[in-house]
Amino acid sequence: MKKNRKFMRIICLTLVLLLTFTSMPVSADGEEQKVTLSPYQGDSAEQFRSSFSYYDDVEAMLIGEPTTGKILIEKNSEKPLGIASMTKLMTYYLVKKDIAEGKIDPKQTVKISSSAAEFNVAGSSNYGLKAGETRTVEQLLMGMMVVSGNDAAAMLGEILAGSEQACAERMNQEAAALGMRN
Repeated sequence: MKKNRKFMRIICLTLVLLLTFTSMPVSADGEEQKVTLSPYQGDSAEQFRSSFSYYDDVEAMLIGEPTTGKILIEKNSEKPLGIASMTKLMTYYLVKKDIAEGKIDPKQTVKISSSAAEFNVAGSSNYGLKAGETRTVEQLLMGMMVVSGNDAAAMLGEILAGSEQACAERMNQEAAALGMRN
């Protein structure tokens, strides 16, 4: 139980960090955005903030200390933004959860579907999957996380829930169960 909570904290922090690194400002009006630095105040807050060279370039961020849950730095953390590769992290989380529960075998070999292989396009982040070839779940996880393979993520989504739509629904349910509101 304690191990699962720690794993969930790590996954949540990883999700937040990915959002931080992939969120870029889109405001062209030059209006300053509300920034909250917590729990640091005064000079230490400014010093902490200045250690992140990308701070002013991102639209939102939330950085926390995983063992205590303390928020170290925050900027527009409640603002809804596009999910981008956050879906890959949630896919990873769900696959690892199903592996832990014995629902998926990481050594299981799967045949790559044509719908997953359609994500293997030039100029896109993909693992290079082709319809009909076989890979293990473990290989798909690596292809999704190491090279950010959209095709591997799509195939894992099919393994998790049968279809892209069903996987999206499962992700939303899991996000709600984890307390993610935005």
